[in-house]
Amino acid sequence: MWINLDCYIMENDDLEKGILPVKIDLAKTGLDSCFKPYKVLMLKYAWGSLSKAEPMGSGKIWLKVNELLPEGETKSRASVIFAANDFVDKGIWAFKDATGKGGHHRLYYPVISQEEFWERLAESVKQRLNISAGKKIL
Repeated sequence: MWINLDCYIMENDDLEKGILPVKIDLAKTGLDSCFKPYKVLMLKYAWGSLSKAEPMGSGKIWLKVNELLPEGETKSRASVIFAANDFVDKGIWAFKDATGKGGHHRLYYPVISQEEFWERLAESVKQRLNISAGKKIL
C-alpha cells in the first residue's frame, strides 16, 4: 500500500509549511519506505558527514554512493545529480554555488536533520489525510 503525498497539486507555500512531496510505501520501513536504496545512502551519508560549512559536490557524493552500494551495483552520476537536486527541491538539502574547472558547481549539504525529516513527513501525512477527509480528523 502506498501513500502518495505528491499526488496533490503542490501549493507554492507547501514546502514553507513543511509539507514533503514524497511517496510512502507502507510495506517498507525506515527511509526505504520513501526512497530508493541509493537515495537512502545519499541521505544517511549527508546527515552523518556533510554540513553547510563542509558541503560536497555531486562527483564526490557519486563516488561515495557507489562505494557504499552492495558489490556489483552502481549508480550513474546523473542519477546522483538528479537525486541531489530533488532533495534540494524538497527542502531536505541546500547547496552553495562554487566555481571551478568547467564553470559553476553545486556543493550540497543537508538543511534538516533525520529527526526533522520524520517530523515533517508525519505532519505532511496528517495534513494530507485531513484534506482528503474534508475535515480535521488528526
